[in-house]
Amino acid sequence: IASRRQSLGSMLFFDELLQIAGLGSEHEPLSNHLYPPTDAVSFKRLLMAIEGCEWDEMKRDCLIYYILKHWGDGREKDFAGRRHIPPQFVSLSSAYFYLDSGNEDIPTAVALLCDIRVKPDFMSKILRTISLASPELVLQFVSVGKPVLTNHDDLDVYMGALCQSSRIMDAWLYQRKFPEDPEEGCIRKRFIDMILDHCLIRAFALCRCLRSWADCYHACSQTSPLTTQAPPRIPVFSI
Repeated sequence: IASRRQSLGSMLFFDELLQIAGLGSEHEPLSNHLYPPTDAVSFKRLLMAIEGCEWDEMKRDCLIYYILKHWGDGREKDFAGRRHIPPQFVSLSSAYFYLDSGNEDIPTAVALLCDIRVKPDFMSKILRTISLASPELVLQFVSVGKPVLTNHDDLDVYMGALCQSSRIMDAWLYQRKFPEDPEEGCIRKRFIDMILDHCLIRAFALCRCLRSWADCYHACSQTSPLTTQAPPRIPVFSI
């Protein structure tokens, strides 16, 4: 959890939720001291902090649901049933859990976030986290989940995913959606630069690969007798 927290900018999604719930602030992340609990005492302290936070009962139950998923034995499902947590909030809590768990669980998180009933917060952070796993997953999330991309960083993540997935034509068509007005066209110029940079890098890598292959072929042709000696005369009776 500590390493994952570091890779997500020192704040897990669960940390963000605890902070919004009033358990700590940006300058004093109390959530880091509460989560993850290290023993029964710290676990009880975390539950008491959640029960005493300013959120309503349903939101507090979602936080507890997230915690129960760590056991991996399905107890969170029983809890959600007893507490009558709506399905969309169950899916959202699970998505945050999988985003926090690691890159191998990102596909599961994306599938949950693509549910039309799920309305996640932290959209910029979600996109950045998904991009750590795979550019294809970013494209899947944007095409199916249809988040509204207005932040420049979010747009850059999406354009980067198009380029990394070698969907250059789609990237080119996407940048054409933005105005050419010099005052507002900086986004389009930045996208064109990203596309050209990607194409040049790919071309340079291909040239290096071809040069390496040519050098290898030349070296083999100098050392292999099969390529330097003339073939023997074929006997007439073998024709």
